[in-house]
Amino acid sequence: MGENLKHTQRDDSTESKRNTKLRIWLVLTIGLIIMVISLYIDHLKILDQNLITFFSQIGKTFIAAAVIALLLRVPTLLEDVNNSAVRLLKSNEFLKRLSIRELGNLRGSATEHAYLQSADSVNESLKKLDEKIANLFLEPYFEFYHMNVRCRMLEGNKIEKLISTHFSLKNPKMESCNGASYYKSRVIQNKIDNIDDSGLRKIDSFQVLKDNEKEFNDLREKYKLEFDDYQEESLTYNRVSEIKSKENASILFNEGLQLKMVETRTVTADDNVFVNRINYPTEDFSINYSFDDCDVDLLGNGFGTFRNTKDGGINVFKDGNSIHISSKGWLLPGNGIIIVHNHPNGRD
Repeated sequence: MGENLKHTQRDDSTESKRNTKLRIWLVLTIGLIIMVISLYIDHLKILDQNLITFFSQIGKTFIAAAVIALLLRVPTLLEDVNNSAVRLLKSNEFLKRLSIRELGNLRGSATEHAYLQSADSVNESLKKLDEKIANLFLEPYFEFYHMNVRCRMLEGNKIEKLISTHFSLKNPKMESCNGASYYKSRVIQNKIDNIDDSGLRKIDSFQVLKDNEKEFNDLREKYKLEFDDYQEESLTYNRVSEIKSKENASILFNEGLQLKMVETRTVTADDNVFVNRINYPTEDFSINYSFDDCDVDLLGNGFGTFRNTKDGGINVFKDGNSIHISSKGWLLPGNGIIIVHNHPNGRD
């Protein structure tokens, strides 16, 4: 009710100012009309000079009164001009006329002033972080990114993982992009005795749906896996594989892209950590990780900016030999999940 009263008072005040302004301009107009008529009659010499002088004085009085009223309202007029300028700067029509660079500069200034409303100074690194996050959403991002990992024990203390990935990319710029850079093409593993490269990793299905297409297209024949030795001081892995196109094929899209991929990986049983990082902003992320016919203890969580289980940013649900981790809030590049499995009998 109080808000409605304030709104009504503002409307009344605005209406009063408008009426006052109209009255002043009306008086000024009448004065000018009287002056013009007096000069015209004086030119024609059809009335007594004293009467003409009388009308002329009336016109001057009206004009003087209007000018004085306008001068008295100068502060109010300046305030009106200022308010009109502010309304114009805040309008969508003004913003639409600005370039991307001008909008970025305006946003930076607005962000700085927003900080200064509640703080004495602005940390420059925070401003850069704010700008970096905003710029991320000018590029393609994941509307959803869903994974399912099914593990089963093999003879010789090995684990086979069947990994299904389904994601949807949204392109806000509506410009041509290559979807090949958005899927997990590179994986590092360990060599396993008596297993060649084709047994370490295999692509079972590779399908895409671009823009307004109605059906998924199978691209598996256009791509291949290439393996190479891997060496990194901080990691113990020694083999790397990467999905490469056979004939420089690309996955170009304008509005959006969906991808479905199924692959099989084989690891040793002591490789009990699974990590998946997000390389692009993701709105809806989930992974289900499970073991078939094998009792294991599963632990998992998310990591990254603003991501934790305490505030609901990351949801973790365990059920027997499976664990489900999801996030309905935004994940930023570098955010992700980590899952660890341990065998109750002490075997890793």
